[in-house]
Order: sequence, then C-alpha cells, then structure tokens
Amino acid sequence: MPKIVSSSTVSASAEFITGAEKALHVYYCHYCGEYVLIVDKRLHKLPRRRTDNASIISDKRTFKLNLKRGPTKIIKRAAGYERQSRWSCPRCDLPVAYDQDSGPVYIFDGAVHGGTSAQGSDESKRQVLGESKVEDNRPAQVQMTAEQLLREAERSRERAISTGTRRILADMDEWRPSLGPIPTSDSSAFELWSYKAEVGAALLKYGLHSDLDFVRTLLTIASKLTLFRGTVVHVDEQNLKGSWLTLRYVKPVLHVGVRDVKGLSLQTPLTIFYVHGGGYCFGTPLMYQSQLLQLLRDLKESYGIAAQIFCVKYPLSPEVPFPGAIDSVIAAYNALLAHGFDPSKVILGGDSAGGGLVLNVLQHLRSTAPSKLPLCANLISPFVNQQATALSMVANEPYDFLSRRTILDMARRYRNIATFPAPDDPALAEPRTSPINGDVHGLPPLLVTVGTKEIFLDDVNALVSKCQQSGVIVELDVGEGMIHNYPLLEQT
Repeated sequence: MPKIVSSSTVSASAEFITGAEKALHVYYCHYCGEYVLIVDKRLHKLPRRRTDNASIISDKRTFKLNLKRGPTKIIKRAAGYERQSRWSCPRCDLPVAYDQDSGPVYIFDGAVHGGTSAQGSDESKRQVLGESKVEDNRPAQVQMTAEQLLREAERSRERAISTGTRRILADMDEWRPSLGPIPTSDSSAFELWSYKAEVGAALLKYGLHSDLDFVRTLLTIASKLTLFRGTVVHVDEQNLKGSWLTLRYVKPVLHVGVRDVKGLSLQTPLTIFYVHGGGYCFGTPLMYQSQLLQLLRDLKESYGIAAQIFCVKYPLSPEVPFPGAIDSVIAAYNALLAHGFDPSKVILGGDSAGGGLVLNVLQHLRSTAPSKLPLCANLISPFVNQQATALSMVANEPYDFLSRRTILDMARRYRNIATFPAPDDPALAEPRTSPINGDVHGLPPLLVTVGTKEIFLDDVNALVSKCQQSGVIVELDVGEGMIHNYPLLEQT
C-alpha cells in the first residue's frame, strides 16, 4: 500500500522556499519506489531552470529526503494537479488523486488512503473519487473488485516496463526500505550487522531481478574487488574444480604426506568443503572469500584449529540444468577424498542453494557410501524446497531480498522448465530437486542457520523437525529479525 509523506511532515523542511505558504506535498510510492512532488501554484511560478529546482529539492540540510532522481521532470509532471482531480504516479501509473484540502489521496485496494487532515472531509473525498464536476469517463477506482485492481496494476506495470520507466518485477510491489529490526551493538550474536549490510541486502532485492548475465557479471566483479588477506590456490582438475582458501603464507595441503613451509600436514588441518549459493543460476566459488577467511581466523585464534577451505566450482543453470550441479559437487567431493583426505576431518558447508546441494550430497553418500560421510555439515539458510508453498514465502517477502517469484524463476531454470512452474509441479517435488522430501535418516550432525525474517524460515524449520524425528543430531541457530544468508551478509 502506498505510504504518504504529508505536507505537514515537510512544512518545516520547506521553510527555505521563499514565500511558499503551502510549499509542497511529497509521497513515496511503495509500488515502484518513486518520490513524487506536488507543489503549489506559487512554487510553479519559480524559474524552470534545472539548477534552481535542483537547489530547492536537493538541499539535504533542510530537506531530508533524497530526491535527486529527475526533480525537474517530476515537478513538471505534477504541475497539472489543479486541472484534474485524478492522476497517476509518473513512474508506475498507480492511481492517485489530489484533494485540495487534504493533499494526495490514494485509491487502492478499494479504499481511500492518505490525506493530511484525517483524509479530508466526506465532501472532499467524494470529489477526489470522481463525483465532482471533473470530466472523467473512467469508472471510479473504488468500484473495482480486487481482481480488477490486480489486473489494472499488472497492465500498468507492463506499460511501465515496456516504456523503460520501470524495470523491477511484480514481487517488488510490497518492498519495504527496512529489512526488520537491526540488532543493537550489545547483541553478541549480531555485532557485525550494520547499516551497510542492510543497504547491501536492499540492493540485492533489486539486483536479482535484472538480466541473468548482468547479475553474474556483477557478482564476479564484486568478488574480485573484495580485499582478501589470505592465500588462494585455484584447482582445475577433471572432477575437482574450485579454489583453496587458507590464511596468508599457509598453502593448502593437497596430497598425503605433503608438507608446506609451516609444517602443516594432513594429520593436523580441518578441511571445509564449501558450496556457494546463488539459486543454482549464479554465484562464484570466491563470492564469500572474506567471510570464509574470517572463519579461518576465528578457528585459529579462538580454538587453535588450523583449517583450510575448498570452495567448489559447479556448473550453473540454465546452461547445465538439473542434475548437473548435484553430480558435479558429488564428483568433486569424491575427488577430494581420492587425494587422501580423511572424511572424519572434513566438514561440508553451504549457503542457500549450496546448502541444498550439501543436503543432496549427504543423502547420496548415506545411500551409496556411508563410510565417506563427513564429520558434520553446516547449512546456512538452505534452499531445500523449490515448491515455494510455505507461509513464510509470503509473510516474510516484504523483509527478505528473496521473493517467491524469484524462487520459482530459479526453479524454472534449474529444472529446465519452459514456462513459469506451478508450485504443485511434480518436477519440483522430486527429492533430488527438493531434498527436504528425501530420506534424512543416518545423516551426520547438522548445524542449521536461519533468520526469522527470511522466506525460507518455514522450510528450514520443517527440515530441522524432520531430521530430529529421524534421529539426526541437529543444532538450529536462529537469527532474530534477520534475513536470508545473514551470517554472510553481516560481513559483506
């Protein structure tokens, strides 16, 4: 629902506008994220030079909102509010009306919203809703059913996308700037969560709806720009592709009996086999290199454990659809053990889709080679159910940077489905596609991490409950108010 920032809110901020009694109304359109200004007649008489308008609007000392996006264009578009009582957001065509007494009023979901004086008088409401003398042959928006409203919104969105004025998709409609409560600095569990992390998550919400190649390029560039104070050794064997991460000056141990300059051997280190996330469609082995390096430091400094991490590289969809990623990760794990690594000193870890792949690997090893099962596994916000039917998919969508539409789109690419899949598509319920539907008996101990504001919350809780009922040792780490992949986003 659109949110109004009334004229009373900005009246003090508009004092620097000379001679403006009722300077402006501002509303923030939650449908597309646009700020729209409605200024009074006196302000319209100001010079139309862009520099003058920009100086009025972008004075951050008095006007707190960031209104840099095309201020001149928006002012000119809003200039005709006196000639019509109903108009639309200039970016997404959300129906908006202007009441001379109470300010902008929204006609949405069959009700009147907004207005600065208790939403205006009944008479002003009737005027705003089309019962005035304003010539308008369109039916009043309040007379539309909810179905018609949704259809109208969809048509508006399609028009905006086709004209290039709006590139974000349907699941952005309820996006909120806040991703839930940010933990305070005295919270020992989330001391690293910050405004920077929240902004990064907000940008992900928009970025994930861009072109797939663009997202891949962006993530690759971001991983290369990360400051990494450690050692990276790339591996490109037939079945073992990826990168080793160790602390600086400590080379990874690849073969039995091989010792590096520090004397580290296979008898001492702990090896973490890490599978990155990215919805099976994007992501790189080194996308979380700084976070994984911090893990190595913590293990070394706090517990005296010398560890090394292998970040596996697996093929992405849709170029290599299901089950290409699963087979590749299983082959890489077997190749690692073939180098002489003891599975009792190996930990499997993965985030999001990587967590789902880790569960696939564990289920495969339990059925085919139980002796190769690792010491334990760590699943960070695992993507284990591609049907996207859980209640949290809808309830937490306004807070998380993922959405139900995003999940189903990833599932479509992963399973090579031509059309947008239905949640009850039998292909999505297949145990290798949605490992939550597979057998979990006999799995090694699991550490599972989830945030209370992420869309996977219900699926992760269901997985933990199923594992506990099957006799698997499970520790659930819940981040209160946190979103998807929050342990990795904290340090991004």
